Amino acid sequence: MLLGFTFSLALERFETRRGLVLEEANALSIVWLQTRLMPSPDRERMNGLLQRYVDHRLTWSEADTSAPPLVQTARMREELWIAATAASRTREPEFLGPDLRNSLETSFNLAAARAEARTSHIPGRVISVLLVYAALSCVMLGYVLQYTGKHHRIAANMLVLLLTIALVLILDIDRPRSGAITISQQPLEQLAEVMRASAPGAVQAPP
Repeated sequence: MLLGFTFSLALERFETRRGLVLEEANALSIVWLQTRLMPSPDRERMNGLLQRYVDHRLTWSEADTSAPPLVQTARMREELWIAATAASRTREPEFLGPDLRNSLETSFNLAAARAEARTSHIPGRVISVLLVYAALSCVMLGYVLQYTGKHHRIAANMLVLLLTIALVLILDIDRPRSGAITISQQPLEQLAEVMRASAPGAVQAPP
């Protein structure tokens, strides 16, 4: 029961992190489409800033939370906001300004949510209790086998192996950046590819 409870906690956090990647990619896609409606030279400036921002978001996804890419991303958010505000005051269409700022704000909020979700792990006390639970289970199993005088070594070893696999899987899911099970960044990677393909001077692949 305790194993199932802890596994559900880890899986819930994993699904939350994965969902936030998709939501942020969708929000940035909307920003990208809105900037495409802007006239030159604001369109080119916003597109360039947005491409760099997406690239830095991908870099942040692979880096530690305290690494420089996080600071750089914050600076680029400020640049995007200033550029969008300046463009909305001087250029047409007028309706695009508020919509663009709302979309940028949504993407920034999702970035903050991802940063928070990255540091959200199963409490250490829960992990400690789980390890004690597994250790006591093994001790109780050994005591029962010794008391009954029956040596079911295969069954006992299988139980220990299953407990170990369950513990390793829980820890792996709870730490998606350092384990074998990682969060896919495919939505952001696809968006970055679309931006590069749509950039001025980009070579289009033959049909």
